[in-house]
Amino acid sequence: MHNDFELIYAPKEVHQRLRIADSTFRKWANALKAEGYEFKKEESGNRLFVQRDIEVFEILKQRLDTGQNLKNAASATMMQVQAAAASATTVAVPELLPSSGRSLDVLQDNFTETLLTAIEERVQNAVQNAILPLAAQVAQLTEENRQLAEENREHQKIQNMLSPAISELTAQVAQLTEENRQLSEESREHRRMLPPATDPKAERTERTNEYLTIRRVTIALEQEALEAWAKLPKKERTKSVGLFGSEEDQDKRDWFVKDYCDRYFEDRLRQEFS
Repeated sequence: MHNDFELIYAPKEVHQRLRIADSTFRKWANALKAEGYEFKKEESGNRLFVQRDIEVFEILKQRLDTGQNLKNAASATMMQVQAAAASATTVAVPELLPSSGRSLDVLQDNFTETLLTAIEERVQNAVQNAILPLAAQVAQLTEENRQLAEENREHQKIQNMLSPAISELTAQVAQLTEENRQLSEESREHRRMLPPATDPKAERTERTNEYLTIRRVTIALEQEALEAWAKLPKKERTKSVGLFGSEEDQDKRDWFVKDYCDRYFEDRLRQEFS
């Protein structure tokens, strides 16, 4: 009678309970079937799973965890299941009389307890499957928050270290900006005080005229000096040569001309440019 009320599990419930992927679960079921294990099926042919099937899958999982391949693990699992079935002892249950109402109550209570236990187990599994991902997310968020808090502390520490330097640099920049403004103002003032730039062509013409004027004054003074030299007495202009000869003293003449030009050059040049 107990088997008539045995809970049926969907494939998704089984592989979630085993914590394996759906594709892995199908491979395990096919491996057990290949070794002779029989699963219950719906009329449509879909497999149905009961608590006994889950226990067999858990045995298979334990063998796989030891490093066995799937075929060997499935074969060993079937041998273990068959050995357990062969050694099981059948207990005779006395037939209940129709008047044994208390025995029926006990049977009903046992069934109810078994059903409640199975339901509680399924609820716990569902809650656990729902909580585990949330717990992982909470742990991840907690770690991220810890890292962010650590980064914030590091940033604050760096900011506190750099704050005096930044303030000093800001003051220096402000001072340099003011100095630059003052220098720019002074530069503009100096440019306003400078005479306007001259035309290069006009400047060359002016220099040429100055040169020609100086040259003209020099030539005129040399001519005047030679005329003044010629008016000097002969004895002052000549020097003796031999016993009775004489000639013009050129060194003395050149000195006379140079001295004359030096004495009158500045006054004559001022007159030309006035």
